[in-house]
Amino acid sequence: MGSVVRREVEKLIEAAKGYRWGHRDATMILIAYDLRWDQVHLTSANLDVRRKNDSPAIHPLTGLELRALRRPKVH
Repeated sequence: MGSVVRREVEKLIEAAKGYRWGHRDATMILIAYDLRWDQVHLTSANLDVRRKNDSPAIHPLTGLELRALRRPKVH
């Protein structure tokens, strides 16, 4: 991602920190920003996750999550 997008994401993270659940929300924004489409498997309803020791883990996606992820993927 470009530096302009990175700066915008950093602004969004900083803005989120000012609210009641700011740390949680800022963390979710950061994780979403780092997520790549090759980690999302819509057909098997799984998300590939890398842990600190770099061992892969698979997170099952719910129907709600699948619908939310399909929307930007199609457009």
